[in-house]
Amino acid sequence: MFVVKYVILQTITSLHNGHKMENKPSFDALDLVNHNKMMIIWDTGPRCNFDCTYCTDYMHDNHSPHPSLEELLKTADFVNKYYERYKKFHGPGWDKASISFTGGEPTVNPNFWKFVDYMYNNYDENFKLGLTTNGTWHPKHHDKVIKYFKGVTVSYHTEGAQLLKDRCKENLLLLKDDANWITVNVMMHTDNWDECVELIDDFLIPNKINYTPRVIGDSGDYEKGTDWFKDTGGKMRRITHFYEPWKLDWLREHWAKQNQEAKERAVAREKAKVKSTDFKDLSNEDDRTFTDEDKIKALIKNRLATKKETVTDEQQGNVKAESARKLGRMCCGGRTLCTKDRNTNKWDNIKFANSTEFKGWKCMVNWFFLHIEQGRDTVLHHQTCQARFDGTTGPIGKLSESDKILEELDARMAGGKMPVITCPNNLCGCGMCVPKAETPALMQPLWDKYTENLVGEM
Repeated sequence: MFVVKYVILQTITSLHNGHKMENKPSFDALDLVNHNKMMIIWDTGPRCNFDCTYCTDYMHDNHSPHPSLEELLKTADFVNKYYERYKKFHGPGWDKASISFTGGEPTVNPNFWKFVDYMYNNYDENFKLGLTTNGTWHPKHHDKVIKYFKGVTVSYHTEGAQLLKDRCKENLLLLKDDANWITVNVMMHTDNWDECVELIDDFLIPNKINYTPRVIGDSGDYEKGTDWFKDTGGKMRRITHFYEPWKLDWLREHWAKQNQEAKERAVAREKAKVKSTDFKDLSNEDDRTFTDEDKIKALIKNRLATKKETVTDEQQGNVKAESARKLGRMCCGGRTLCTKDRNTNKWDNIKFANSTEFKGWKCMVNWFFLHIEQGRDTVLHHQTCQARFDGTTGPIGKLSESDKILEELDARMAGGKMPVITCPNNLCGCGMCVPKAETPALMQPLWDKYTENLVGEM
């Protein structure tokens, strides 16, 4: 049944809702610096050539049938009609929407490249195409990746077979000088921590490849977290990792540096009296891209100097590991955000928010995200938060009944009014980067910035 399919995701949502509020944000409003676009995350199917323990069999498998070309094209028509309805009320400054194909692993579908070619040639007016992948596509597709995708996000998984990890690195080296934008999400595996750090220090930084260290687990309770469990296929999974103090310190240091550099760039631009809109997308202008060889060497040296010595098993037993969610969160795509300090009312550019406890906040997630799950016949505003207009969580409809979704959206926009979503979750994961505010009064200027000819009902 439709509802049963969401047992796992609803369980994750319940962890968010069951969390005790104890880390109130230091800000009361959050905005984007320069990223005015809807992001359509299109899960083309769960089929994958990896089997990571932190990804359940709900999210991936190696046997689901690939969606046909006809099914994909039908979904493309719906996505275009859905976006056109929002586009009609866009304020100034919006860019084309971005469609990011993901999975599973989208490139294992034999219909994928023909489908992307069709999208590239027929939907250019509304969409830019992107790819979220484990980076293991066959090298013969290199030219297609360069041609079709404005951006490529590669997730690096240390649990993968060495052959596949080597291919991922080879593809990254092929792309780094040709792709419009490329970044690597390094999944910071707590058991393979050294491999993750070495990838950053010895491969990504020297090769000037953008990266984001990603903690594993958006839903981990601060005290208990998620223990090992058997999924429905009988395999052991652990969707939230715990991190020892020195690992948390490494993450704190990294994001503190990112926040400081984001502020410094903002000050430099202000001094130069250059509008931020004169710059390319800040997610593309990444401070982790280096052009100075001495700076690269110095950074590597500093990182090596701060590496923690290996501890004994006995010492590890005396150290309390914790979920990294207590640190706060960054935008998955590395975008620069802007937050309004609740005490000083000053807006500051940041890369990392010190808290994402936004329950009850007003949020524009439906204006900036749409999530398609092709293999599960499902449409959501956002995959992880699943926020809906009525204050509940879950899908907004079935893909097979897409006409109904469009009819309901038309009804909500009728008469020049539209509800503003109220966050139903205590913790915000991916999706924290969209404009939001603690109160309707604080939300109103953001709403007016991004919409026109439409009243937000708060």
